[in-house]
Amino acid sequence: MEIKKHTRRFLSSFTLGIVATLLLVNFSYAASGSISVIPASGTYDKGQTFTVAIKIDGGGTKFNAAKSNVAVSQNLTVDSVTLGNCDLALVNTPTVGSLSFAGVILGGSTESCTIYTMNLKATSGGTGFVFLSDGSIKSYKGATEILQNLNNSSYVFNQPEGSTNQNSTVAAPTPTQPPITLANGTKLYTLVYNIDTVSKNNQPNMKVTLDPGTPNEMLSTPTQSKEDPTVYSAIFENVPQGVHALTVFEGENPVSKQVVNIAGTNREITVGVTPKEAGVGSLVMWIILAVGLVVAITTGIFAYLVIWKKRHPATV
Repeated sequence: MEIKKHTRRFLSSFTLGIVATLLLVNFSYAASGSISVIPASGTYDKGQTFTVAIKIDGGGTKFNAAKSNVAVSQNLTVDSVTLGNCDLALVNTPTVGSLSFAGVILGGSTESCTIYTMNLKATSGGTGFVFLSDGSIKSYKGATEILQNLNNSSYVFNQPEGSTNQNSTVAAPTPTQPPITLANGTKLYTLVYNIDTVSKNNQPNMKVTLDPGTPNEMLSTPTQSKEDPTVYSAIFENVPQGVHALTVFEGENPVSKQVVNIAGTNREITVGVTPKEAGVGSLVMWIILAVGLVVAITTGIFAYLVIWKKRHPATV
């Protein structure tokens, strides 16, 4: 009886500790979502190219939908856009000509991620910026609005001595070629999908599928860029306007999945992606933590009973 009583006390205290910890964790993650330009500031030279990222943070709250308008100042040009690790099914795909985005995570959620990175080039001296507006972040549970801050950026561009700002006003990118329009009104595009492999090692088994598993499935084998050996480009011709799924394979293993919306006035649409590195999935992590917790509880109870028996040898 004494053993049972002490065991109940031990488990009660242990349970209260777990509950208190969980409550503390929940209270510490107050919703305060933000969409930010990273870095928020910096000093660069005219003609210099630098990289910025658009990051979404739920402030400790999981979310599965986000959007924002994104614009740059007239003394900045956008050289490239590379999709990040948000795994959003994009209904508004960011491209060099249109940086705004909108999308949802299908069947999942995240607390923070990078929607995309872009390479910017300063075309004149002075001050430049990346501006966010009309943003939104929806929580995974309840679909409530959790966006609190839109964090813009401001940069200083040095003007080299002897140069002028005669061409300081840069016009927005204009289409180089309109999409092909069929008799039924369908528009066809050329999709260039740039894959940043991070490694300079050759990827002979890499392939990219567009709309896998459908009658209109397309397959492309990426080719290595001569300018940057870490980038591989997959090109798809005559892609109809609308929403499409892209999957990058290394051998038979999918390493990246994206859903993009192809539209606009320029025939060639260029987007990029950095495939995720292989890692332990969240489900596996939770299983490991659960097993560890069970082992810890069992060991604690056993150790407690052994010590108690030694101190009370006459008790049954």
